Amino acid sequence: MSDSAVPRSRNIWLAISLCLNVVLIAMIVVGVWRASQREHEQSIGHAFSPKSILLHLPPDRAAEIQRVIDAHAERLGNLADDTERAKLNARRYFTAEKFDPAAYAKAQDGMLAADSAFEAERHAQMQEIARLLTPKERREIADRARAERNPSNRRHR
Repeated sequence: MSDSAVPRSRNIWLAISLCLNVVLIAMIVVGVWRASQREHEQSIGHAFSPKSILLHLPPDRAAEIQRVIDAHAERLGNLADDTERAKLNARRYFTAEKFDPAAYAKAQDGMLAADSAFEAERHAQMQEIARLLTPKERREIADRARAERNPSNRRHR
């Protein structure tokens, strides 16, 4: 009698272990899937990003927006590089063995100027894009932006 109890006990633990493994695998799969979805959403950008606007328009309308994006791409790339260089420069002064507050402040000012130039170009790009959009398209973008701020609304659509 005691011999039959041992295998039965082992079978129960084996069954529990298998069930837990199935649950763990399911959780991992869901986690990986959700991470890939978030990554995709982040790569598109928020509702007001040029890439997001482009992806939500019909092909003929998207071509107009793509021309604006292309017209600003090189300048935005150069300004992004300038911003990164300015950040690295400021970091170099921040971590220097002999900290020089004046040099660090000047590097911070350079970083602010580079960031401002980049943002000004992005704003100019968005102004051009906004001029090309119809009122209906702008309304749809605003609706997507509201849905981004309140993710629970997406489930009820």
